[in-house]
Amino acid sequence: MVSIPEIIVDLQEGAFCECFDLAPTAERSEPLTGRTFAVKDVIDVEGHKTSGGNPLWGQAQEASGASAPCVTQLLDAGAHCIGKTKTEEFAYSLIGNNIHFGAPFNPVTPERYTGGSSSGSASAVAQGQVDFALGTDTAGSVRVPAAFCGLYGMRPTLNRVDSTGVMPLAPSFDVVGWFARDPDVLNEIGVVLLKGQGSAPSCTPQVLLDWPSVQKLPEMERKIFIEEAFRVADKNGVACERLEVIPVPWHEFPEMFTAVQVYEAWRLYGDWVERHKEHLAPEIYQRFLRGKHISSDAYRRAQDLLTKARDGVQRFFGQGLVLIRPTTICAAPLKSASDDDLAVLRDSVFQMTCLAGVGGLPELTIPIAAKDAPALGLSLVGGAGMDEILMTFAQNQRSG
Repeated sequence: MVSIPEIIVDLQEGAFCECFDLAPTAERSEPLTGRTFAVKDVIDVEGHKTSGGNPLWGQAQEASGASAPCVTQLLDAGAHCIGKTKTEEFAYSLIGNNIHFGAPFNPVTPERYTGGSSSGSASAVAQGQVDFALGTDTAGSVRVPAAFCGLYGMRPTLNRVDSTGVMPLAPSFDVVGWFARDPDVLNEIGVVLLKGQGSAPSCTPQVLLDWPSVQKLPEMERKIFIEEAFRVADKNGVACERLEVIPVPWHEFPEMFTAVQVYEAWRLYGDWVERHKEHLAPEIYQRFLRGKHISSDAYRRAQDLLTKARDGVQRFFGQGLVLIRPTTICAAPLKSASDDDLAVLRDSVFQMTCLAGVGGLPELTIPIAAKDAPALGLSLVGGAGMDEILMTFAQNQRSG
């Protein structure tokens, strides 16, 4: 039997919104036997309500009649679930603060937010309260908290993890992802959750360094990042070349992504949001409201652009390219930051994270530990289906 840590649900800085003891269903030793995990509160767990980070929404829900398949798979593999973690309302932010439940503790930089929206999951793993945790990622909600909390974070290829029983936000981009402190554990989760066969390249992967993005980092962080990027490549026995010119119009992706995201979010929750806007954080309500004013014709045009962009991105990545780039080009926001500063930071982060969403690609965040520097994430982005390759890269990066 696993020893479950004593966890206090702290409405201000705790990672959890609900604690319970859900034992594994496996009767014999399985790949995850002895591991503990937590689940972002947009994912169904049998016998528990899914609040989506909003108390009023949660009160209106029935307790889930069954756990989401991603939870069941982990329980069947021997893992022990010990609770649900905080999320920003409807998973619709990248900062890591919820006006109802507070901001989970970031043990790497306590004066800063964790990033969101999978804030509680990142906090629980970073604090060592669980071995790993599930989150969701639409526009960066796993990758950003992983970078800000010094964790490994995995956004898998679109549709490679079953998302049944998970509250959607924008189905064109939504995926279930996960956090771990160790790349071996990250890989163990992938073995359990990933559907179908990955796409192994027919030859040694080509590794490119996204030089235009690297140049946006502050000078000290840039030096640290470059050293780590070449070390990752070297540990995997491959050369790392600079990508000086971006061959696809990545600068156009945020606008297209946003049009699709806000339309889909409004169609899912707009009626409820309109009736209960006083129970939402103002910035979350405004985010939803943008989707109300996008017509179905405008959405179809945006979807057509998304299809073309996704095809172009996937052709560029093919089945053998690994792109190394910063997960974000800024540090986690200070809890003292103004609303205006947070809005600017969110836009800056989104400029970096929307690539994988547009392409439907896997992206794995590797933590970079550096003395006297904020937590920094190095992202490995691969072609669709290259999830296992990226996890192997992360494992090799830690070897020796």
